[in-house]
Amino acid sequence: MLTHADETDLLIPLHDATLGDRRFPAFLERLRRRTRALHVGLRIIGRDGGEVRFHAGLDLIAAARTHGLGEATVIDRLPFDRMRAGRVYTTGDFVDAAGAQRDSYRALADAIGIADERMIRITGDAHGNGWLVLTRTTPCDASDSALLSALHPHLAVALRCFAAQAHDATARALTRAALGGARTGTIGFDAQGRVVMACDTATAGLRAATGRPPVPGQPLAGIAPATVRRIAVAAQQFASPAADPAAQAVVLQESPPVEALLLPGRSFAAAGCPAPAMVALCRFPPAPAADRARHVADLYGLPPRMAELALLISSGLAIAEAAAALGLTESTARNYSKQIYAKLGLRGQAELTALICNGAAGLHVAS
Repeated sequence: MLTHADETDLLIPLHDATLGDRRFPAFLERLRRRTRALHVGLRIIGRDGGEVRFHAGLDLIAAARTHGLGEATVIDRLPFDRMRAGRVYTTGDFVDAAGAQRDSYRALADAIGIADERMIRITGDAHGNGWLVLTRTTPCDASDSALLSALHPHLAVALRCFAAQAHDATARALTRAALGGARTGTIGFDAQGRVVMACDTATAGLRAATGRPPVPGQPLAGIAPATVRRIAVAAQQFASPAADPAAQAVVLQESPPVEALLLPGRSFAAAGCPAPAMVALCRFPPAPAADRARHVADLYGLPPRMAELALLISSGLAIAEAAAALGLTESTARNYSKQIYAKLGLRGQAELTALICNGAAGLHVAS
């Protein structure tokens, strides 16, 4: 069972484990000291099959390598897949069984001096599975098993939280990549028009365009005072629960052009979570990308020089300007452009611009 000291020393670090950068090591170190263990390890396999491992005390994999043993010797020493969730297993439950686990266990135990272990499987249901292993150089006792058993429901909750946050973190990363590729960023504002949050694309885009990134708790800097006031008025309108104002378009900066669509923040509220008063969807000018011409060549089957010309024409340059930029004669550039239009079935610069800007070649890949 868990003592009052255990609740403070173990459960608080465990529930904190799903937040911040340290994750589980602080909890594992507390548990290692509490049980006087050589090593305490946590292995998690997510629902997508990805695996992460945390440990406190001796790094068994590094120790195995110093004795000429491979990583598989450590990982395969226990029958992880055959364990039942919630049950505490002892060394005697598997060390005498036939198979690869027995050989791996004995090789590791002889090399490092493992005398006993306790392990428990933690199920996260659809969220994945985890295994907690406690390794000692002296025999374990009943209190070690009782402690792991008492920790199990708390470990299961922590595992579910960890899995959900890992899934959300991946989803956010994919969203950031999509927004960044489309040169679109989001900024949340409070009812006074002050920044509450900003995505990475908006932060980078405003820094590049205005020299002043959005700062939480402050109005946008580096833009015209009249625009700042307009944002504040719109935020106040959107913040009113009785109001239902239409979306508003605003030019944050004319050169380089940065435009935004102002929307009520409640449209972005997750269930049970507070939302900003207003959200601005910002569109930023395309950043230079050396490999965009290669993308055009790959997508449309154009030779490299034609792809470079197509990219320049789609950016708004006249034939003479594009030819000069590429070091071509104007007649060669015109000949190339005719071949490009014919190959792609286009009727001129406007259609080429729409094709490239609306396709994958119009995406920006952050370096």
